[in-house]
Amino acid sequence: MPALGRLVVEGQLEDVPAMCLVLAEGAHVVLGHAKEPHDAEPGQAGLLACLPQRGDFGLLSRTPRSSGHLDTSLGMLRMTEHEQASFMLDVDEHLLDGDHVAIMPCHARPMSTEPGPPPHAQLFDLIWPAGLVAQAVRTAAELGLADRLVEGPKTVAALAEATDADPTSLRRLLTALVAVGVFREDEQGLHQTPVSETLLTDRPDSTAPWARFLGAPFLWDSWGALADGVRNGRTAFEQVHGRSFYEHVAENPGDATLYDQAMNAGSHESATAVLATHDFSRYGHVVDVGGGRGALLSAILTEHAGMKGTLVDFPSVVAEASEALRSGELASRCTIVGADAREGVPSGGDAYLLKSVVHSLDDDQASIVLRHCRDALSPDGRVLLVELVRSDDGPPGRQAALMDLLMMTLVPGRERTRKEFERLLASSGLELVAVHETQAHGNAVIEAKPARSSGS
Repeated sequence: MPALGRLVVEGQLEDVPAMCLVLAEGAHVVLGHAKEPHDAEPGQAGLLACLPQRGDFGLLSRTPRSSGHLDTSLGMLRMTEHEQASFMLDVDEHLLDGDHVAIMPCHARPMSTEPGPPPHAQLFDLIWPAGLVAQAVRTAAELGLADRLVEGPKTVAALAEATDADPTSLRRLLTALVAVGVFREDEQGLHQTPVSETLLTDRPDSTAPWARFLGAPFLWDSWGALADGVRNGRTAFEQVHGRSFYEHVAENPGDATLYDQAMNAGSHESATAVLATHDFSRYGHVVDVGGGRGALLSAILTEHAGMKGTLVDFPSVVAEASEALRSGELASRCTIVGADAREGVPSGGDAYLLKSVVHSLDDDQASIVLRHCRDALSPDGRVLLVELVRSDDGPPGRQAALMDLLMMTLVPGRERTRKEFERLLASSGLELVAVHETQAHGNAVIEAKPARSSGS
């Protein structure tokens, strides 16, 4: 099996200098005591620099070449009783030559040959911390704790004063967050970690909007009704709130802001990945259906001078469209339309782009929207879906499975396989052309054209 590329380790694990790692597909990577890193032969793992004492391990995360921040969690490095670190990592096509890796130091018990915890303990490890940690991280985001540590460590008393929080309660919250590795504490006070840095609000990929959204009371209530949804097949959100998710956010500005901010989090990275995956230069007019504030459309228009664009979303959403689309050079090339795509879309586009729209709709609603796009499309145009695509073979991965559960809880939609997308497109008078994988969050660009039988 050929090695898929070199991963450049930018961070350090305690006092270990930066290293290079060559991975082979499905390889068992062993980090030994080589003084200098070197390339492995095809099908083998690379030997790296000496690691610190047994018991230390780090979280290995990939950083795409196009960004400067940590991205996908890949695996764990652990010291074995033989004073080597090893881990099993499923390497896939997303690990490309030149991708960067950072190692975030932390501490744990060394790996053991003793049997793991019994099944009931394993399950308890899933149900016990999850909800507590989600709300603790949400509270940290609400209080802006990571932003308070940008200039250096601070005591709990100083953080309590800065956030107008009760010192005793804040101490207990921070103790829990330190215990799960979000922050670090020593005699100087609370310190930032690579994990807490992702909560910084000025980062384009900040996780703070998602922490606030996923832990928000109006969403949290819906999870409590999941059992009812499983029993009767209705979305839990509607059973709790008496209306659809989109009706709720349309009537509740505060919750709408949380949702909108979460949807826009990481939009720069996502736009970069879509632009790198699909060639938009062939289109003269792109219509972004359900495009939110227009982050993706702004990136496309910026990349392609002379292209025209139309942003379509609910009136309450496009009212908050980005300033870039409202003024300056892009505004002269962009039209903003407040509309429900289920009732129709503007005509004349060469490409109709729907990012994370179809997965929030059931097949009937999705087909209505796609038919509107097909009917409005120019004769040689394309409909482009940016969606997570589940595998047709075997069970879905963790991300796809959990995202599907989130869709089931909030909206009538679902995550679909390639074959399911193909059937959905066919029922809408469209023909699948290709599925192009991106390097962002497992999404793909699904390219479709009018089917010959559709009369287009």
